[in-house]
Amino acid sequence: MIYLLLLSVSFATLVNVTFNPSMNRVIIHTYIDEYGEYPYTFITSHLTNDSNSYSLDGILPFAETIQLTLTTREGITRPNVVQSNTTVIAVHNKVFEIYDISKQPAYLITTREQDFDKDSDMTLVHRKQGDIIFLCKKSLLNEYNIHLQHQLSTNIWCGKSISGGNEMIAVKGNRSNVNLYEIDKIKGELYYYGSVSYPYSETFNYDPIRMNKFNVLYAPITGLNRLQVNSPNDFYRNGETIIIPFYNSINNSVLYNPTGSQIIYTYGSLIIIGTPFINKGTNYNNGGAILYYDYYLTDQPIRFKKLWEYSGNSSSQFAGWSVGIRSGYVFIGGAINTNEKGIIQKEIMINITEVLKDYSTIDILIGQNENDYIELPVSFISNEDNIYCSDDLLITTENELAINKYPPFSFMLSKEIINRFEFSQNSNFLVPIKKCCIHPNLIIMTDHFHTICSSDNILNILLDVAKGLDELHKNNFIHQNITLDSFVVDSFGNGKLSDYWIPTLLTTSIYTPPEVLNGLPFTKSGDVFSFAIACILSCGGSVGSIPFSINNVSFPALLENWKDLLIQMLNPNYQLRPDISSIVLSWSKKI
Repeated sequence: MIYLLLLSVSFATLVNVTFNPSMNRVIIHTYIDEYGEYPYTFITSHLTNDSNSYSLDGILPFAETIQLTLTTREGITRPNVVQSNTTVIAVHNKVFEIYDISKQPAYLITTREQDFDKDSDMTLVHRKQGDIIFLCKKSLLNEYNIHLQHQLSTNIWCGKSISGGNEMIAVKGNRSNVNLYEIDKIKGELYYYGSVSYPYSETFNYDPIRMNKFNVLYAPITGLNRLQVNSPNDFYRNGETIIIPFYNSINNSVLYNPTGSQIIYTYGSLIIIGTPFINKGTNYNNGGAILYYDYYLTDQPIRFKKLWEYSGNSSSQFAGWSVGIRSGYVFIGGAINTNEKGIIQKEIMINITEVLKDYSTIDILIGQNENDYIELPVSFISNEDNIYCSDDLLITTENELAINKYPPFSFMLSKEIINRFEFSQNSNFLVPIKKCCIHPNLIIMTDHFHTICSSDNILNILLDVAKGLDELHKNNFIHQNITLDSFVVDSFGNGKLSDYWIPTLLTTSIYTPPEVLNGLPFTKSGDVFSFAIACILSCGGSVGSIPFSINNVSFPALLENWKDLLIQMLNPNYQLRPDISSIVLSWSKKI
């Protein structure tokens, strides 16, 4: 699908970018940590006439800027910066510097020369087992820990650009392809997953790539004025294209070498794309940037929407040579006209809070994790229809991929089962069934992928799930398998009930109603018990172990006003529990 008028450029010899000396400072690199508790934006810049000394500024809105300096006698050609919680690692010309930013002023922990390649790209992959860094050494991909201690050598050829996602890494290939590798959860070893192909362009091997936290792969092809996007929900087979005006003339005689540029950045579901080579009016290569929203995690019928566009001016050149984005702000690099040492926030940091107001919930960017919020496990959301099926792995709906981890047996979703739940297609609180499917990133979906909700919003989400259960019971169906994993939260903050269509083998768990453990059949009242347990656990409470006792329950403060109702729902006598319709009515009155 193509979203803008197609533009093309004629092929020409690549020209290296030369910044105009009248633009005193060049912003060359931007890095924002989406995961850590120190959400600085690190901006790397240098004076136009000084390639040996770079400023590294850590910007945090309404806080003091961290100012560091990177120096080398040989000249810095491709600086890279990554952050792992309180540790910031800067790499340039085989030299790495590690800083601790937990206190102010930040201080240098260590610096030394390493044997990785001089102009190596660098990417950091966040993992529960510890963050890892990938760099190039003798043109091969190598793995390091956050102290830059070597962990693993590979025989994987290291191209001009590498980018890490969630337990996966993308590596630019030799020709018109990008190779994908899964990262072993225990040893950190790499396993070939597949390859993505692209149309030929003289710029392709030099254009950067970007894999976001959902493992969606974005590849600008500047020479063809396009951005190709490949996603994991169809094994990266079918790319979608956004036409981007990297050049604004179909007869452009110059194609620039984009090596070392950072013209693509993602933050959650947002994509910022720099267009440094475009001319506006009489301004030569004043550049610009375009912001898109990727609906990959939603059930919207469209995939991309352009939200905002920026044009450079007479005080900038090659604006968009580097770009970055975080919640509420974009950062536009390139050459700027300033006499100040380091970075002045107002010169490169643009507030777009108003632009994003329809794409945020409370203070949370759609598709973006934030700290200090309550976590609910959720299923993966997609609008993809053409998905390969398997009876070994579950499950899909029209808009949802629900991944089952290590199923002990095979599930058969027959036509009878699908027809049985057709009514759910008209429900706002139940997820409709469409087909079974297999997703390539099972571990990611089950172990890592989740949506974050604010405490103000979680009660409404639980109410939505209760309404879903109410609809199920009104249609004379019993769920029998309510756990935290049954709670689905879409990227707009709406709660839904899932997993009710799965033929289950009854197992013993803390969610199992006492009467079922004593041999009685599962009833609607059993669903009420399981739902109460899941509510308590979702808000940070605890319920003890089997056999269940109300005395072992620790009710979270968030549910204090619902404590009496929850106690009724957990009554050991299933005949005395309230039905879900009365629970929905009571819950609605308390919100």
